[in-house]
Amino acid sequence: MTIDMHHHWISEGLSEVLRKRSEMPRIYRMDDGREFLDSPIAGFPLTDGFDSPEKRIAEMDKGGVTRGVLSMIGLGIENMPLDISLPLLRAYNDSVPTVDVFNRRGER
Repeated sequence: MTIDMHHHWISEGLSEVLRKRSEMPRIYRMDDGREFLDSPIAGFPLTDGFDSPEKRIAEMDKGGVTRGVLSMIGLGIENMPLDISLPLLRAYNDSVPTVDVFNRRGER
C-alpha cells in the first residue's frame, strides 16, 4: 500500500472563494485562459480540474497511490488576520466533506 502523507488539495468550496478575491490569496484567470493561484507562499498556473476529487482519484490511481492524507495547499493563511483567514478556512473545511468520493471504494 502506498500512502501520500501530504496530499495537497484545494477544495471546490475554497477555490470558489479564492476566485472572488482581488487580493492574495486568490485565483484569477490569465490572458491565456488558464487559472493562476496567487498567494504569499507561491504562485503557479492551475491545471484543469485541480479541485476535482474525481480527477485526484484518477491521478492517485495512475501513480499507484492507495491513500492520501489531505492537506490544504500553502496559502499563508496562518499568517493572516482572522477576518481574512477564518472565511478561507471555513470554505476549505466546509467543503472537505464533499470529498466522500475519495472513500467510495472503501479504500481511501
